[in-house]
Amino acid sequence: MQIRYLPNKKIDRTAWDTCIREAVNGRIYAYSWYLDQTASHWDALVAGNYEAVFPLPWNAKLGGIKQIYHPYFSQQLGLFYKEAPFGELLPDFLDAIPKKFRFITLALNEANKPNSAHWHIQEKTNYLLDLDKSVEEIRAGYSKSLRKRVRKAAESLQFISDAKDLENFVGRYHQHLKSTFELNSQAYKEARQLLNLIHKKEQGTLFRVDDPTGKSLGEIFLPRSHNRLYYLMGYATLEGKQQNSTHFLLDQIFQYYAQQDLIFDFEGSSIPNIASFFASFGAEKVSYPAIQLDRLPRALSWLKDR
Repeated sequence: MQIRYLPNKKIDRTAWDTCIREAVNGRIYAYSWYLDQTASHWDALVAGNYEAVFPLPWNAKLGGIKQIYHPYFSQQLGLFYKEAPFGELLPDFLDAIPKKFRFITLALNEANKPNSAHWHIQEKTNYLLDLDKSVEEIRAGYSKSLRKRVRKAAESLQFISDAKDLENFVGRYHQHLKSTFELNSQAYKEARQLLNLIHKKEQGTLFRVDDPTGKSLGEIFLPRSHNRLYYLMGYATLEGKQQNSTHFLLDQIFQYYAQQDLIFDFEGSSIPNIASFFASFGAEKVSYPAIQLDRLPRALSWLKDR
């Protein structure tokens, strides 16, 4: 089957989004409207009548040289397809990436299994929790320490579903996480636009945890698509951390969605203490590949490290 490279302006967005919506491995990150918000530019590889698609987010920050890069707030991209046999086309899609993209670093999705001597492949870690069971069954998978923390927090904390102050959420998120995750001004602006768009499309919900006086201790924003909830953004205040507010908030979210055909996607992590926290909820550890290819002239290879 022919694989076509399409610059952005030639992409049929209706056909593209239909493919992503119907894909057996679809993710919210790959919708055209999502990519418009997160990627500086994006082109695409398309097979047939959009039976399989591969977004190519790119910029020209390597001294004007074009590179494919992985955008913010998009854990998994790569090849998406309506029927499983199209997954076998991954090597052909990778070979079809135009040579004008001289440096490539991109996380694929769990269903993509690259196997090529041309690519450096790194396995990255994710955690998933099946919510299609009773809340009692979900909680039975918690670690003993987690159950104790949740019970203690439940004595005083309050769960707020569908919190309304989304407009200022990104600012609060940035304020409480900037010591470990700094957003530049452009990324901050794009994050606000992205969350507002997700909410406008009714594909995201903001949850909050308060202390007994009504003071917010933390929030989590969860986009939803493809029977999956994505832990896209969340934070806890200093007081919230001291009171295990995130433990409690996640527990209440799981209760809220229990017995629904949903997977909770923790979106990582390879950081040991965060991975341990996610695993304490009984989440399953899964992997997905990240690929890298350096086609830069030897004299310019230093640019990618800037």
